[in-house]
Amino acid sequence: MIATVTLNPSLDRILTVRGFSVGSTLAASGTEQVASGKGINVARVIKVLGGEVVATGLLGGSTGELMERRLREEGVRAAFVKIKGTTRSNLTILDPASKTETHLMEPGPKVDKKELGEFKRKFKKIMARSKFVALSGSLPPGVRQNFYAQLIRLAKAQGVRTVLDSRGKALVEGIKASPFMVKPNRAELEEIAGEKLPRRKDMIKVVRSLLDKGIKIVALSLGRQGAVVANNESVWSVSPPEIKVVNSVGSGDALVAGLIYSFTKGAGMEEAIRLGMACATANALISGAGFCRKEAIEKFYPRIRISSLSF
Repeated sequence: MIATVTLNPSLDRILTVRGFSVGSTLAASGTEQVASGKGINVARVIKVLGGEVVATGLLGGSTGELMERRLREEGVRAAFVKIKGTTRSNLTILDPASKTETHLMEPGPKVDKKELGEFKRKFKKIMARSKFVALSGSLPPGVRQNFYAQLIRLAKAQGVRTVLDSRGKALVEGIKASPFMVKPNRAELEEIAGEKLPRRKDMIKVVRSLLDKGIKIVALSLGRQGAVVANNESVWSVSPPEIKVVNSVGSGDALVAGLIYSFTKGAGMEEAIRLGMACATANALISGAGFCRKEAIEKFYPRIRISSLSF
């Protein structure tokens, strides 16, 4: 089984507004409301691929109840811990005219020590039945920045491979626990490096430094430019086919899902990378994050371009 963790999920409202501009009164041509969060997105894609997956994390209030109901309707197995605070709501505005995405994000509810203790107990039980766990997204207020590192160590103690996809200090602290894989984007890699990384060779140098810390795989997502994926033996440049992007939110999560699913099936690196990028590309065709269609993934799979680079 694969587990995903989303400690700061959100109910995302997605509006399509042609010609969006600040200070204007405009009509939306389309609206959606979806249970969201990076780990939830990963779980959705794994389910599409046919994997056994459970989504866990923290949910609270009426927003949390609605999210859990939506996940059940989608067929995503959910095992969240209830908290006193109300799960946050986020807003995404898509403008097809300017091809822009505007994201308005709430910080999330504060979580206390008792709730975190309850989550750790549930996490240990889930790890007893898991092969992989994806720890994704931001930490809610009240949670120490080394919490992902704590979870990584708990999972590793039970022989579970861990994947970390976060940002800021939570990412930096989590790296200290040497997860099996990390999935930064360019901005997050620059946070780790403490400097701008204008050239690909500069990025690869930082990727190599992460592998030297005991991390087995680094998957650096680069948006429309694809990704760089590396292990201790090789580094690959991955390019997606040209498509008309509807919404790129969640494509990094889809990449993680494809990689993890492939590894549980015993796939080699290039096969796993190809599936991961096919999932990321399929995700970009749909407005909601993680709602890939399997036929789109299969269509893109042979069109992914992979080339070897040198360290």
